[in-house]
Amino acid sequence: MQYERSRNDLASGPTPDPAGSRVGLVTRDTPGRQVLTRLRCLALLAPGGRGRVAATMRAVPVIIPVTFVIFGEDVVFGPGPGDNLARAIADSVVAFEADHLASDGHAEWGVHVTGVARMFRGGDDAHCFRLSSEIITGWSAVV
Repeated sequence: MQYERSRNDLASGPTPDPAGSRVGLVTRDTPGRQVLTRLRCLALLAPGGRGRVAATMRAVPVIIPVTFVIFGEDVVFGPGPGDNLARAIADSVVAFEADHLASDGHAEWGVHVTGVARMFRGGDDAHCFRLSSEIITGWSAVV
């Protein structure tokens, strides 16, 4: 995905999203993909499912498969058992991604959420986190 932001824009923070009250990065359509609105991204995530969280553990990037649900407009996920993964995520900036593949194996859509993962009480998992959807972007395939 290509971003239309200058260095000055990045210094001033995310750009307001005209489709919602929160913010997101301004993106543009590329051949074969169209940019999704905030509301469409949330709708695609609404059923929950499986996704991935990118974090850093001992200064090394890790990708952690997770199951997630949507709580309000936030992503709630658990990294599974193990205190090391939970420590890598707790109160850290992480990236979350969920997508969907068509029956032919081609990607149909992808949604990305970036923010600080906060402990969330109330989930079945002992280590459950809540990620604000304040920064959310997404795309869908153009057929």
